[in-house]
Amino acid sequence: MLLGVSGAVVAVVLLIRAGRSVAGADTAQGTVRVRAEVHTGVEQALIGLTRSLALVGSPADAAYGQLFLQQTAVATLTVGSRSEIGRGFRALITAEPGRGATEIRYAILRLPGDETLHAAVLQFELLLIEAIRRLDANADVRLVGRALRDLDRTTGQEGGAR
Repeated sequence: MLLGVSGAVVAVVLLIRAGRSVAGADTAQGTVRVRAEVHTGVEQALIGLTRSLALVGSPADAAYGQLFLQQTAVATLTVGSRSEIGRGFRALITAEPGRGATEIRYAILRLPGDETLHAAVLQFELLLIEAIRRLDANADVRLVGRALRDLDRTTGQEGGAR
C-alpha cells in the first residue's frame, strides 16, 4: 500500500514538472533566435531598444513589407512587417527581470518564404544585437541555433555572401 502511494506521488510530481517545462518551453513563444542578459531594468531595456531600432511604431505607419515595432504588453515588443493579407513576418522581443540582470529574448513567430523579407529580418537581427550592445557593452548576447547558421551564410563564410 505504501509503495502504491509513493508511486502515485512520484507520478504526480513528474507530471507537474513536465507541465512546467512545456509551459515554459521556447517553442510556445516561437523560435528563439537571440538571447541576452543586460544589466539594466526591464523598462530601460525596452525603451533603449525601441529608440535604437528606430522602426515605425505601427503597421498603419509602415509601407507594405516594411518592418514596424510596437509595444504590445508591459514587457513585450512585437516586430512585424506590414502585409495586405495579414500574413507578414511576426516576432516578439520580451524582457524579464532575472538575478542581477534583465533577460531579453527575440523569437520569430511567423516568417513567410520571401527572400527579400528574410534579408530584412537578418539585417534587423544585426541591428537588434547592436542595440543590445548599446544598452550594455558587457551584455551576454547569444545567437541561438539556426540564427548563427543564417548569419554565417550571409556574411560570406566559405565562399562569399549569397
